[in-house]
Amino acid sequence: MLRASLWEVHLRRSVPLTTNKSVISSAPEFIVMASADPESAPLQRLQIVKGWIDADGTHEKVIDVACAGAGRSEFRNKPLP
Repeated sequence: MLRASLWEVHLRRSVPLTTNKSVISSAPEFIVMASADPESAPLQRLQIVKGWIDADGTHEKVIDVACAGAGRSEFRNKPLP
């Protein structure tokens, strides 16, 4: 059961969002999963959207994690079509 395994890993390694950043020793890791509606168009991209607020205002960065077909993702450090 792949899903149960991923969930168990998540529970062991996760930290609350309110955790003080100074106690986190590594970069964040994500488990990303998607499924398409069988009666709709196929999925084209899987993205993570990072948003934050600082002294300069609000910001957003969209990160392509996976792309359909011959597309490449930022996650793999390759250009998208």
